[in-house]
Formats: sequence, C-alpha cells, structure tokens
Amino acid sequence: ESLRVSNRGENSLLNKSKKTFLAAGLVAILALVVWLLTPSEESAIQKRLRSLATEASFGPTDSGIARLAYGNNLRDFFADDAELTVEIEGRGAQSIHGRAEVLQFATFARNKLTQAKLQLLDITIKLGEDGVSARAYMTLLGDLSGEKNAVSQELKVSLKKFSHDWLITRIETIRTLQ
Repeated sequence: ESLRVSNRGENSLLNKSKKTFLAAGLVAILALVVWLLTPSEESAIQKRLRSLATEASFGPTDSGIARLAYGNNLRDFFADDAELTVEIEGRGAQSIHGRAEVLQFATFARNKLTQAKLQLLDITIKLGEDGVSARAYMTLLGDLSGEKNAVSQELKVSLKKFSHDWLITRIETIRTLQ
C-alpha cells in the first residue's frame, strides 16, 4: 500500500510536469504565430508605398467623381510638411513644400494626363535607429498617357511614423548615369 501511495505521488508530479511543458509549448507556438502574422516595419512601409502607387494611378475612363477625389485619395500618404524635389528633364530641379502643394501638383498632373499607371520596383527600406523614421529607395516606373517610352526614375523617399501610419516627409529624385 505504501508503494501505491508513493507511485501515485510520482504520477501526480509527472502529470503536472507534462501539463506545464504542454502549456509552455502552446505559449511558444502562439508567440511564434503572432510574430509571423505581425508585419515588420519594412513590410508595412512597402505595402504603404505600393498602395500609394495604386492610388496615384488612373485610367482614361475614370469618372468625373474619381477625378475630383484624386487629391483626397493621396492626402493620407503625406505628412503636413511633406516636400517633393524632382529633377525634370530640361527644367532642372523643382521643389514643392507642404502637403497641400504636393496634392495640388498631383491634381494638376492628373488633369494634364489621360492616364498614368505607376509601379514602384526594387523597394529597399532602411529604418532609422529611432524606430520612427525610415528611408526607402526604389525605381518608379510610369506609363503616362500611353507614351511609347515608359518613365523610369530612381527615388529616395523619407518617411516618419505618426501614430500607426508611415507618412512621406520627402520625395526626391536620384540622378543616375545614363
């Protein structure tokens, strides 16, 4: 009988160890799943930039309402103090300061073109040490108004995290050798 009592104690202790081990394993699996499903900051920035390219693209058959809403669709991608500095062939560098001017420029371009299909390729993200700033380098490929030669331009984009969103603070073209 004393043998049975000590055997039961060992079984009880063994069952507790198994339960603890299983609980720890489940917690580890849950943590891994959450980690895998939570996008990295780099992924969030890439997704945001690709979404901007999609929102900035338009076709020749867009409705009048879509044309009017164009600037508002882009508003949420830019910080209030956003700056756009671009090299325009034959015109030199042009700078635009403030979100309102950037949106006004985008709307002006929208009204001058019949269509624009924009893609961002080869996006490389470098997060700042502060965790709330980043630089992105990419190639903008644009099919504008059905022209024979697509526009290809290297860009450097500076972003800052406000609340939960990454907003563009600066876009500038990068000169490349041709």
